[in-house]
Amino acid sequence: MKTYNNKNSNRSINILEETVQDQLNSNLDEEHIFESIDIKRKKNFQTEFEELLKLKNDEFNYEKEIRELKEQKKIIIFKIKKNKREQNNIINSMVYFHKTEIKNISKEKRRNVLTGFQKKNSVPLILVKYLDLSKDIQLTRPELVKLMHMKWKTEGIKYGKDIILDENNGNLLGYPVGHKINFSKVQSFIASFFTL
Repeated sequence: MKTYNNKNSNRSINILEETVQDQLNSNLDEEHIFESIDIKRKKNFQTEFEELLKLKNDEFNYEKEIRELKEQKKIIIFKIKKNKREQNNIINSMVYFHKTEIKNISKEKRRNVLTGFQKKNSVPLILVKYLDLSKDIQLTRPELVKLMHMKWKTEGIKYGKDIILDENNGNLLGYPVGHKINFSKVQSFIASFFTL
């Protein structure tokens, strides 16, 4: 070996020591001090190999972090899919419940609003006199038909499915004697009194 190399190496060590002293005196971070020392250190196979191992270790750690993040991503995607599935189920059930509630409300309205035969109407005067009812009474059409059938049974003018009016009943109702009312025509017979 040549002697000037030793002198140069001693000189570089002295410079390094001076640099460390200067940095310690200037109150810098230890990390910064060691970084500057690493810069001035001589490079050789051993230092390069150590640096390579350090970088490989860092690469392994980064890949490990990536794998962990991918696993977390899979878990989060699974949770999102499950959440969307639950949302769709709730939306579908809400649509079903909404339709059934609307249907039930419309049925309630239909039940509450009585029209036609189920609506109570005042009874025509001819039928009030015929059935001996009070003048201000209101009956549904089925109730009125029931009372008429009971009256015809008590009067004895009902023959099977036919009703044949006698003189007394015909005069009270305004029809001729012997007028025949078929069972299927009773509703229209009673309706004729409402149109008068």
